[in-house]
Amino acid sequence: MTISYHFLALTKCNQLYHAGSSARASLIQSYTKLFKSPIEWRGGYVGQMYYRSEFLKHAILSYNIVIDYLLQAIWFGFNFCKEEKITNKVEYLAELRRCSKKTILNEIEKISDVNEKDFLKKFLEDLYSGDDIQKLIQWSHNLKHHENIKIKGLMPDLNFNITHASGLQLSDYIGEEIDLDDAAQVLKNVNNHLKELTDLIFHRIDQRLL
Repeated sequence: MTISYHFLALTKCNQLYHAGSSARASLIQSYTKLFKSPIEWRGGYVGQMYYRSEFLKHAILSYNIVIDYLLQAIWFGFNFCKEEKITNKVEYLAELRRCSKKTILNEIEKISDVNEKDFLKKFLEDLYSGDDIQKLIQWSHNLKHHENIKIKGLMPDLNFNITHASGLQLSDYIGEEIDLDDAAQVLKNVNNHLKELTDLIFHRIDQRLL
């Protein structure tokens, strides 16, 4: 059975919508100042900050997923697939592995339609532009790969920095310290930025499928 690229594009748009909803729900919870349950007040506000920080981390990862789905929507919506058709899961997963910002930029250069080429180049430029989106990408990278994020006021302040013989410092693997409220505002800006771009790519893909 051959899987239609149009169907895959619509599926990615649907997944993108739900990923954005999940990210936004977690962001709203990260703004909450007082949780009545399951946090007890015996530990003061630390428990509240911990709970907020977990929602913040989930929001960070979810907004990063939104970016991934935007790329996938472009990949299938503009038919950048290597295979002429997809007939099984193995071929589908192979296409997902090919999908990246770099490969999409390479595919864009092959487009003969000048308007479509300019639209996609500007879309990717806008997607990754701005300090807020770069902070999101860095925080997500830290959470997923090698460090963490240190929430200000949640972890003890370190008034010293240990340097190992190799040159690696304690601060290198403790992670960047961020303020909960400031980070939530960054994600709010990211939410608005990604929503605008999502609406734009939905409309463009919808026009292509008519």
